[in-house]
Amino acid sequence: MRIGVFGGTFDPPHVGHLLLAAMRAKRSGSTDWFSIPVWAQPFRVGTPPVASPQDRLEMVRLAVADDANYAVDDAEINRKGLSYTVDTVEHLAERFKGAQPFF
Repeated sequence: MRIGVFGGTFDPPHVGHLLLAAMRAKRSGSTDWFSIPVWAQPFRVGTPPVASPQDRLEMVRLAVADDANYAVDDAEINRKGLSYTVDTVEHLAERFKGAQPFF
């Protein structure tokens, strides 16, 4: 099984995020996509998000609520601190044994 991973700050999530995810899903042929809001990006340490992590998580959930092909993973929000892709891939590999995450 292949699962798409779309992470980011999502501060706020917007139509551009949704269009990009839809284009990726169409090109990849995958119907399983996870939007993963980060707690904090290592490249933006000096400029924190405006919205709280919990608010950004809820906004992403609302943005994809009407599409069964998308799910929201809260692992990076729950982990807190800086979010690194390698940690997220390890989390998904543990959660979905045998799955191949792609970006």
